Amino acid sequence: MILTKAPWIFDPNGDKDRQDITSLYKAKEGTEVERLTLYRAVRSSEMAKRFYSMPSPSKEDVEFDLVELERVNIGEPFAVIVDIKNKSNETRTIQAILSAGSVYYTGVKANLVKRASGDFALQPNAAEQLRLTVTVNDYLDKLVEYCIMKLYCIATVKETRQTWADEDDFQVLKPSIDVKIEGEPVVGQPSTITLSFKNPLKRSLTNCQFNYAGPGLSRNKTLAFKDVGPEEDVYVEHQLVPQKPGEQKIIATFTSKELVDITGCATVDVLEAE
Repeated sequence: MILTKAPWIFDPNGDKDRQDITSLYKAKEGTEVERLTLYRAVRSSEMAKRFYSMPSPSKEDVEFDLVELERVNIGEPFAVIVDIKNKSNETRTIQAILSAGSVYYTGVKANLVKRASGDFALQPNAAEQLRLTVTVNDYLDKLVEYCIMKLYCIATVKETRQTWADEDDFQVLKPSIDVKIEGEPVVGQPSTITLSFKNPLKRSLTNCQFNYAGPGLSRNKTLAFKDVGPEEDVYVEHQLVPQKPGEQKIIATFTSKELVDITGCATVDVLEAE
């Protein structure tokens, strides 16, 4: 049991201010998730194996393999895929849980995106593939900074109590802003900056706004922009007046209600005025 103090309640002589938060860290006792997690934990403890009938590695006759994902472009679907092969001459009943969730860059869980569980029979010497498809509508509103996703898979073989678990993480990639300054910028003379990218989503973007800034090139500028249609090419240009000569960097960002933290940068060589 995991307890903490309940907010806004003070009971110095009793336990009315006690709050049970066990369910936030551990599945309910006896549930499918709790049993799978327990069996997985038992495998890593020689002492615990004395109290549970667990198969030796030589008797584990079902192979599991989580297909890893390197990266996914935002707006595209992806799938949690597990390849399973029964190497025995007997039918095996597989109990499995697949899930996908967003995490912070520190590894702390953020939001559960999608989860599925179930049992199925795997015929002797047969192979199957488990697949959990995640659409952009499933994950878009649940992404957090850096757009990192983590896949979790856990399975057990009922006949042998063989257990397996694996996880994988990958990044959902956003497009970059293409930042360009036309011609050769000169100190004190107007130059045109262009910012462009393509909306990767099959939905409109509203409350759109560009920002750009660069020490020696321009103070922070905010440009309100019209609504962007699904998969539309976005293009905006603006005038700036460089203040310092030499190599300068300019950074641009785009944000909207539906899509945030689109960034881009460019380095330009500013000439002295003659």
